[in-house]
Amino acid sequence: MKKRKIVVFVSACLILVILSGVAIAFFSTLSIISDNVLSDEELFLNSKSVGGISFLAKDEGGNYVVTEGLGEANNRRWVNLDEISEYIIDGFISAEDRDFYNHSGVNIKRTSFALLNHLFKFKKSFGGSTITQQVIKNISGDNERTVKRKLVEIFRALRLEKKHTKEEILEVYLNVAPMSENIYGVSLASQRFFGKSPKDVTLWEAATIVGMTNSPVKYNPVRHKEACVEKRNTVLYCMLDNGKITREEYDRAVNEELVIVSKSELNNNITSWFSETVYSAVITDLMIEKNISRPAAQLILNRGVNIYTTQDLKIQNILEKYFEQKGDIYDENGINIKVGFCIYDNLGHLVGIVGDGGKKNANKIYNYTTSPICIGSAIKPISLYGPLLNRTRINWATVFDDIPQNITENNGEYAAYPKNSPDRYEGLITVKDSLRYSKNTVA
Repeated sequence: MKKRKIVVFVSACLILVILSGVAIAFFSTLSIISDNVLSDEELFLNSKSVGGISFLAKDEGGNYVVTEGLGEANNRRWVNLDEISEYIIDGFISAEDRDFYNHSGVNIKRTSFALLNHLFKFKKSFGGSTITQQVIKNISGDNERTVKRKLVEIFRALRLEKKHTKEEILEVYLNVAPMSENIYGVSLASQRFFGKSPKDVTLWEAATIVGMTNSPVKYNPVRHKEACVEKRNTVLYCMLDNGKITREEYDRAVNEELVIVSKSELNNNITSWFSETVYSAVITDLMIEKNISRPAAQLILNRGVNIYTTQDLKIQNILEKYFEQKGDIYDENGINIKVGFCIYDNLGHLVGIVGDGGKKNANKIYNYTTSPICIGSAIKPISLYGPLLNRTRINWATVFDDIPQNITENNGEYAAYPKNSPDRYEGLITVKDSLRYSKNTVA
């Protein structure tokens, strides 16, 4: 009798959750359609286009010339479904969504369990997303961990399934799924890690590709080999359990050593500091203008665009050669100094930039020029004293009072603000000396 009451209670909770979700998702879906966001249909179509980006700059004659191209704005290469190994397809369906060909976009049973688990925490995690729902998440960038977002995603998946075939949805999924090292899709993953097309990968290689999409950082086959192999073997077991491979194939594949091709064996196209800086700025502007997520903005650029830049080819070439020859820079204590350098013309246009010393040997690495770094009092002459002198608001002999502006209290302890370093206050002091001693009070 007690067991029956528990079942009734759980069932009632489930019905309540589902009904609440239906109501929330319905109204949320209406708001999504009405706001200034690209529709799922536009995102879906954008995801199928990989037109690439061409960067242009003026040559010495004042004519725009193509300086560089990004083959894929989103680090991916589109392939059709018939160009992908059955091992990869079977692996994704076995591990991610075994009922893919039977549901209408949402697995009601798994979604119900996932909602209950969210409420009662039976397990640490319980995935209820179908491949269709993952497509929605990947093309839109909407990945908030909220019930509302999940319920809206369900409605969007149902709507997507009404407009497209299973094969179309699966093809998009395999081309936009996130992989390790900031690449997307099975084609580039196959080429990067195994030096093959996605049609030619072996069973264990296919399972490796399937496994890394769950957590591209955690299952990176280069940096986290053991975790990657463990996840690969889990995918292989799912394929065995789903009847897609035999026990003999499974036993042979789980014992294969993980062998990854090195980057030096690949023909990598290294993007320049200037193009990466411009690309990042365009993405940010597009996100603001269209009120969309970063993945959605990247998908728009994937359709193919020309970006006309303010780059001065001569200046950029000089900067790159200088810092390549300079290599890594060290101070007198042997500490590696990170450098960044950019040049603007007198109209405020960026004409040249490098993000670190040495030769740029990878894409999307840390840029010390564009990344925020606290430079402290070194900014005072440029941002404060210089402009005020230029406007004749002050001169070198102008006198200020070097005293704290106020005293703050914290747990009975008193502190002066602003605080000088060293902690000394001189009283009346000239601009010349306040700059010389870097007085924070005067600044």
